[in-house]
Amino acid sequence: MLVGALKDMDQQHLMQGLASEVGEWGQLYPSLSKLAAIGQTIKVSSVNCERDFSTMNRITFYEEKNFQGRSYECMSDCSDMSSYMSRCQSCRVESGCFMVYERNNYMGQQFFMRRGDYNDMHRMQSMGMMFDNIRSCRMIPFHRGQFRMKIYEREDFGGQSNEMMDDCDNIQERYRMSDCQSCHVMDGHWLMYEQPHYKGRMMYMRPGEYRSFRDMGMSGQRFMSMRRITDMC
Repeated sequence: MLVGALKDMDQQHLMQGLASEVGEWGQLYPSLSKLAAIGQTIKVSSVNCERDFSTMNRITFYEEKNFQGRSYECMSDCSDMSSYMSRCQSCRVESGCFMVYERNNYMGQQFFMRRGDYNDMHRMQSMGMMFDNIRSCRMIPFHRGQFRMKIYEREDFGGQSNEMMDDCDNIQERYRMSDCQSCHVMDGHWLMYEQPHYKGRMMYMRPGEYRSFRDMGMSGQRFMSMRRITDMC
């Protein structure tokens, strides 16, 4: 426990005092002095640290239905699950959010998964999943702050464009856009849907430039609604 003058100091002055290698404080608290010196060189957000340490993203895949057979636990991105299992017929998301893909290297049809049990991939079509075997997955980090994305009517950022900062359930009604074929995600993580009102096939967009959705294995796909991923899952 800190005693004396130290207990009345704010965080900044306390760190500065403890980080001193000479003087009374440095002699009284040598171990704390070293930690404080390190802490002063690293800019961190206490809120984000609490979030990162208190919750670990975790998904477990199973070869058979109802969480049977060989399993593979994943806590980050996995570009090719064939190294761990021959197929995936069920999965359990213990924490976090994930995007799963029908092909290796995050290609082909996609599906968003939040915390929950998915005991049979063959029955997932009623929830909008258009494939029954998972080949790769991405962990979706939780985003704090604003959301910004610019959508374009044509590939290579051509045609009509509009900047979005919130959900849009129908780009044709709101922006008079008939299609979205490229985009630039500036902030946050988004889901795009082929039909209005967040229905149909979907695609996960993280910060970056997307000149053509064909490069992601989505040839001929059109997107008519967009939603921010705000889930803490």
